Amino acid sequence: MTFSSRSLLLSNSVALFLLCLLAACGDERANVAGPNNGFYNSNTLAVFDSDSLATNPLGNAIITQQNYRFDSIRAFGNGRLPVGYVVVKDEDGVSIKGTLSTTAYVKFSSITYPFGDSTTTALEASLILQQQQVDSGSSSKGSGALPIEIRPVSQVWNSSIVTSTPLMTDAPVQPATLDLGDTASREIPLPFSIAEQIVNDARKYKGDAALSKTYFQDSSKGLAIAALAAAQSVIVNLNPSTGNTTTGVKLKLRFNRQTASGVQQETLNLDVYQYAYAINRTYESFVSTAAADSVSLFVQSGPSFRSRLQFDLSQIPRNAQIINAELFIYRDTTYSKIASGNDNIFVTYADAVDPLKFASPVLSQAATQDSAARYRTQNLFSGAERITAMVQRWIARPQDNHGFILTAGDEARTVEVWRFFGKSAPAGKRPRLVVTYLTGT
Repeated sequence: MTFSSRSLLLSNSVALFLLCLLAACGDERANVAGPNNGFYNSNTLAVFDSDSLATNPLGNAIITQQNYRFDSIRAFGNGRLPVGYVVVKDEDGVSIKGTLSTTAYVKFSSITYPFGDSTTTALEASLILQQQQVDSGSSSKGSGALPIEIRPVSQVWNSSIVTSTPLMTDAPVQPATLDLGDTASREIPLPFSIAEQIVNDARKYKGDAALSKTYFQDSSKGLAIAALAAAQSVIVNLNPSTGNTTTGVKLKLRFNRQTASGVQQETLNLDVYQYAYAINRTYESFVSTAAADSVSLFVQSGPSFRSRLQFDLSQIPRNAQIINAELFIYRDTTYSKIASGNDNIFVTYADAVDPLKFASPVLSQAATQDSAARYRTQNLFSGAERITAMVQRWIARPQDNHGFILTAGDEARTVEVWRFFGKSAPAGKRPRLVVTYLTGT
């Protein structure tokens, strides 16, 4: 659900109307109109404002927050595999604050051809890359070249893995350069050792094609395609092309096989079986320390950053009926410019399973479109019924209050970073929760 300034005006008008209505009633226990045409029989209208409270009665902080390095590797489900290098600049557009680079990971389909014959020998392997077209046929906005390197991955992985550390890789085996305007397939030769390893892996079960297929898929570590430092910010989207098509990323294997008529040279093109990508951070503000976590909240599209924001609501009575709840978070424009008018932030429940787990915060199963609020990052505010419902739930069951999770509205976007003021910022900039509620019978 997307909110505009009209939502904020409406929510404030509702609260003002209720105040006026209460003042006009001769009976202090008069019925007061509530949301959805309901009525509250109340004797007290109160407001909880986190900006006016530093601690709760026990001396504990009202606001708790944490920045999650959500995942450094994640399946990219919309058919894009980004490789690139992004220079992050200050608001002035000149001062460089740091860099973000992406690394693509690919594993290839099983070899259904039986390699049980020990006379089968590897000849060579190569990696075929094809960039996706954008705009009017070019593969990337801009021109020039993107230097990359190919690295064998040294650990078994799966695209469903969520981890806070990039996959381990071996030393680079092949440098290459991608032409930013070229959408034709590019074949990059790989060392003989890779071709030999593929044949040896597929031979493990002595010609049993079914077992060989299982072994190859489960044990394959695949290749990493890493971007090297470039003079410009650029992301190239490779086409993973899973599903036996003639385009996209492929591993080409050539080998000799002994047959009754002599040595026969054959070629196999292995399709992408699984793919994922990682974001490698050298951004100065991405410091995982308690001090840094108190200063700022970070949200990043693509896998990387989500934030958890929790307010202590113990000062609101358990029998309170929530009229309206508004969450305010303010973007720090010094560190995060808005390049698009459609950038949004989702706010939803934190999960009860392990809300403090740093490596992989998980959204609640209840966090559907109906229970999530969306914010424009250009001017963040809310007057959302969804936030109101969340707070009402937490008042009724305080044990469910694990806070909000802030995520990019579209986490599949190419790397974009947003920074918001944290709990240690002054009033007017730090996160703020305002709850209007009724108590009584």
